Amino acid sequence: MTRERYDHRDPWTTRDRLSARYETSLAAAEPIHRLWAAVTAHAEHAANGGDEYTTMTPTGEIHYRLLGQTFPRPTPQDLLDGLTLVDETRYHAERRELDLIDAAVAAGIGWQQIGVALGHTAATAERAAKARRAQLARLITQHETR
Repeated sequence: MTRERYDHRDPWTTRDRLSARYETSLAAAEPIHRLWAAVTAHAEHAANGGDEYTTMTPTGEIHYRLLGQTFPRPTPQDLLDGLTLVDETRYHAERRELDLIDAAVAAGIGWQQIGVALGHTAATAERAAKARRAQLARLITQHETR
């Protein structure tokens, strides 16, 4: 079983490939990306006082010319909602990772292969994969009991 190496510099390649293959929508993640874009646009504008890429509208919104989009200034509640969404997204990702590890073990895939698939070197893969599985089980339990 070979695995295409995940490119950390281009995470959307893997997301797009999986979305196309499974025809799923990552709608839960989209609001956080829009909020992140708004926070980033406002931070970039503040850092360089406006430039050829960003302009501030009279209502305090930032217009990002490269994207052709206008971003409202995030409110404190927007930021708190974003943090809540990140926490929920992390929980669901960790739950899926744990389920995939357990399914791989049940399918007879060795811990070394699982560890390599999780991004570890062959020398540490087995130990790291078992440690990650234990960590995920603890995190899931903590999240579900709070």
